[in-house]
Amino acid sequence: MLQVSRRTLRQHRKKGTSISVTVGKYLIRRRPNHPISVAIAELARSTDWQKSIAYRDSWVHDQAPLVSGFGIQWRRKPRWVEIKSGDKVTGHRLYGGGQGDEPEHTVEEIRSFVGNALFDFVGALRKVTDFYVQLLSTKGITLTGEGLNVKLD
Repeated sequence: MLQVSRRTLRQHRKKGTSISVTVGKYLIRRRPNHPISVAIAELARSTDWQKSIAYRDSWVHDQAPLVSGFGIQWRRKPRWVEIKSGDKVTGHRLYGGGQGDEPEHTVEEIRSFVGNALFDFVGALRKVTDFYVQLLSTKGITLTGEGLNVKLD
C-alpha cells in the first residue's frame, strides 16, 4: 500500500535495527506528511514511549532494570576496584557492600510510563487503522462493527 520496496528498505537499514524501526524512520524522512508517518512520528516523540522502549531494550539486551521493593539487587558489573597510589595501581579489592545497588525505578514509575506509552500506542494505532479503513472504502470495501462488505464493480 505504501509501495516501499525491500531493496529501498535495505538501503536505509542500519545493522542491528529492526525492520519496523527502519520503516518508521524511512516514512518520517521520506514521507513526513503521510498520515502513517505523522502517527509514527507523534508516537516516537512521546517521552513515555521512549522510556518504555529504553526499559524494554535494557531488559532484553542487558539486565532487567533494578526496581525498588524487590529486595537486594545487584547490577551485572565487575566488583573489583583498583587500589592506586598516585598514578600507580598497587592492588585490587572486591567492592561488595551489603546494600546492593540503587534501584533505577519504582513499580509505580514503571506502571505510569508504560501505561501512558500504551495509551500513546493505541492512539497511533487508531490513526493508522482509520487511514487504512478509509483507503479500503475508496476500493469499495467497508468495515463495520458487524463485519465486512465488499462492493464489486
